[in-house]
Amino acid sequence: MQTESGFQSIEGLLPVIYPELRRMAAQLLRRERAEHTLQPTALVHEALVRLCNGKPVPWDEPAQFIALVVREMRRELTDHARAFQAKKRSWHLRSEAPEEMAAERLDPDTLVGLDQALTKLEQINPRTAKLVEMRYYGGLTNDEIGAFLGITARTVERNWETARHWLFLELHEQR
Repeated sequence: MQTESGFQSIEGLLPVIYPELRRMAAQLLRRERAEHTLQPTALVHEALVRLCNGKPVPWDEPAQFIALVVREMRRELTDHARAFQAKKRSWHLRSEAPEEMAAERLDPDTLVGLDQALTKLEQINPRTAKLVEMRYYGGLTNDEIGAFLGITARTVERNWETARHWLFLELHEQR
């Protein structure tokens, strides 16, 4: 009862990829504000609940399922940021591109601004938006992203540089 990738169901796949999902969640939460209430385990669980929600999840390869969970982690963090933002109702958007933001904790306004910019990029260039999501939110390497998207690591790097520039300009425009 296994597919080509070796897994027939999410139940069979989850024990294998769960440690990687927790690592990704911990990495994401290190960038969040210090008083953030989510823990890595809770973020992974919330993302899985959002993704599955009693319905079948289409996936062919483990990397595809991981990408789907990463997207839901992004949405969960953005929802938390929006809720926090609603409490504060102040607007201060930094002008750094995602790579510069990765090393520091993100305030909710910046996280929401990045999500809005990434949503706009999805409409313009879905593959590049997926690349940014996998690299920034998922912490995947160029080789891992390239394997998932079916492109070379060098193409990933070129697209990442273009996306960083575009996001930087978009974040400045939002400001």
